[in-house]
Amino acid sequence: MKKYYVYYSYEEWGRGYIGAKPSGYEGNPEDDPYLGSFTDKTFRPSKKVILGVYFTPEECLEAEVKLHEFFQVDVNPHFANLARQTSTGFTSLIKTEEHRRNISKGHQGKKISEDSIRKRQEKRVYGIGEDHPFFGKSHTEESKRKIKKARAKQTNVRGGCSHPWWVTESGERTRSPECPGEEWQRGMIWRG
Repeated sequence: MKKYYVYYSYEEWGRGYIGAKPSGYEGNPEDDPYLGSFTDKTFRPSKKVILGVYFTPEECLEAEVKLHEFFQVDVNPHFANLARQTSTGFTSLIKTEEHRRNISKGHQGKKISEDSIRKRQEKRVYGIGEDHPFFGKSHTEESKRKIKKARAKQTNVRGGCSHPWWVTESGERTRSPECPGEEWQRGMIWRG
């Protein structure tokens, strides 16, 4: 029988990591060599303590969420967790504007390999062309109005957001229905 558990893995004299094994483990959780799915490459745990064992993955997730919230693991320097687990997924890993710029720089110039494109296309749920479930159909005018209204409330979508972007020469950005001041111009990039 599978057991679902929450654990604390840690460096002997360093930071810790609170995680969960919602996929379960067949044997005794104490014997599971798994130490976590952390992305911090400087974190090197050598030990693990089982904090709780559960009968369902939902109970396990709920316990992990409570621990992450209590210890605020995403901002607590004693933990290697970069994000906090919530009932719907992880909180954002991006913490500062500098972090965003570094991620952007890291992605610049990268090309997706042909193999990667092929694998992504094979994994697509929906077909293309006649195989697509909506092929040959169209939205009613009422549906189009509802979609437009819903998209107007969103802030990160192309073609329908309630407030445009404004930017300063220093790169500061904001959204506002009107120009925030003389030093601002419309758009996400300063054009001089």
